[in-house]
Amino acid sequence: MSKKILVAFFCLFFLVIVIVFIILPDKGSQEIFEVVALPDSTNPQLYLKKMSWGLTSDKQIVAISTNDKHAFDSTSKGDYIYRGLSSFFYRLKGDSLFVYVPEASKLPVEIKSSIKVVQVELDNVAMMNLIQGDNYKKQGLKAF
Repeated sequence: MSKKILVAFFCLFFLVIVIVFIILPDKGSQEIFEVVALPDSTNPQLYLKKMSWGLTSDKQIVAISTNDKHAFDSTSKGDYIYRGLSSFFYRLKGDSLFVYVPEASKLPVEIKSSIKVVQVELDNVAMMNLIQGDNYKKQGLKAF
């Protein structure tokens, strides 16, 4: 009799764990959204947008867009899209925005801006060199 009670208790305990962690929505997770207007907030032509989410904000998308909407479609044909937690460095020089990333985005079909986006792909060693000691600042770059 006691084995049946013990098995029933463990089954009930397991069921509660499944309900709490899988079926119920994650109440601790929230989206974090950041936007930077380029060249500045008085005359924006492009926007850097970053959205992070997940229980530990371990999921992230960065976009270069012509709109500042706080929600964006990661499959948009009008945005440069960068997925993952990799560092993202940039520099605005004249009419060009240089972005330094581990993997270049597909070129958007429907983007219209007077600012030209130049993607510079860096290998892991080069990215780490920028991160260490804030070397990116010494090279005139900003982190996003």
